[in-house]
Amino acid sequence: MTSSIAPGVRISGTIEFHQLTLFTEALQGLYIIPRSPSPVPLEERDVDTLSMEELRELARRTKQEMLAMKQIKTEVKRERADDDDAGDEDDIEIHASRPVKRRMMGAIDLTND
Repeated sequence: MTSSIAPGVRISGTIEFHQLTLFTEALQGLYIIPRSPSPVPLEERDVDTLSMEELRELARRTKQEMLAMKQIKTEVKRERADDDDAGDEDDIEIHASRPVKRRMMGAIDLTND
């Protein structure tokens, strides 16, 4: 839909659509109209329902997570090896203490006599 407001000036329907979209988003932000449901993450969906593209994306994410976990594991091993090589002079031992239970002295009369 195109309309003319002045000679040589035309307004297209995209302006109206853009305003409607902004209005709808504002109403959703104010919880006046319901928001669109969020998509379920690939990791939580049934594998049999995924498309080939979604399966590839899931495999790529899983591979990245496994590589990251492997890298963290080697870093922890390296830190432990470095700690074992250090002398015992810098070691600090921390002992947790339990709070002391306090015994009640005397009795409290709860009757209204």
